[in-house]
Amino acid sequence: LDEANFASLIERAPSQAFADAVLQSALSGRLGDRGLINFTGVPFDPASQNLLTTFPGLIIFDNRRNNIGTDTISGIVLHMRTDIPAGNNVFGVRLDGTFYLKGTRRTTPDSPAIQQIDRPGKPADFRLRGQFSWTRGAVGLFAYANHVDSYRDTIANPSRKVGSWTTFDLTARLDGDKLSAPGLFSKTTLTFSVDNIFDTWPPLFVSNDFGLGYDPANASPTGRYFSVRLNRKW
Repeated sequence: LDEANFASLIERAPSQAFADAVLQSALSGRLGDRGLINFTGVPFDPASQNLLTTFPGLIIFDNRRNNIGTDTISGIVLHMRTDIPAGNNVFGVRLDGTFYLKGTRRTTPDSPAIQQIDRPGKPADFRLRGQFSWTRGAVGLFAYANHVDSYRDTIANPSRKVGSWTTFDLTARLDGDKLSAPGLFSKTTLTFSVDNIFDTWPPLFVSNDFGLGYDPANASPTGRYFSVRLNRKW
């Protein structure tokens, strides 16, 4: 039914040399441990019979694992950063974003391009992470905003919208090397973080095969998350 998509893998009129080569590959194990398996119901002895004579009109389909698929992605990557000194303080603003213009996949050179953007299990077309920071000596505070754009649940019939997802994070950091008297805190960094401060639920995705209710490619069910990290250099 999909022959046009697999034309490069189908040989409808194999030559004797080609058929012999395929047969020898099967018998030698180069096609895998299964070797040659005959499901036709027609007896065949490769030692005494000819493959094309025994099976006239034989069609060969190359079903081996082949690295013939291609992904094509184009988009715009945004990276902006600025620091503003103010006395002993430094204020910083940073933006990192990705906007996909096109993303397609072909499983074979002959198959049609399949959309890979804005569909379940694939990247949303727009992601953004913004940061606002304040540092003064050894102390730093960092606030983050994360946004994943909405997209369509193409598995549902009719398709439905999966909402956008925006979360906020907060991090406090102490850099021991920048203390006036580091002492035991020399070469030590202490970080306290809260991810998803407002405990924002991921957008509802009802078509998840496992009934999880969210799309793990574009969201997380973890919720508000606290962490403490101690880094020590030596």
